[in-house]
Amino acid sequence: MKLIEIALNRYKREMSATAGYAAMLLLVAIVSPSFFSAANLRDLVMNNLPVLLVAVGMTMVILAGQIDISVG
Repeated sequence: MKLIEIALNRYKREMSATAGYAAMLLLVAIVSPSFFSAANLRDLVMNNLPVLLVAVGMTMVILAGQIDISVG
């Protein structure tokens, strides 16, 4: 029990952001139930894949210490 309290106090900002994100996802699910369909999620991934690949590559560069934030 004490460990949970320590974790909640330590990650208070992250927990509030997580709660806000969960509330937003719940609102989207209520307003548009088809948003979480397999076809729509697949389309979202396929349409955003180029940006995702660049973001993952740039994250690896920054984490490796070879910081260069220019893309292209």
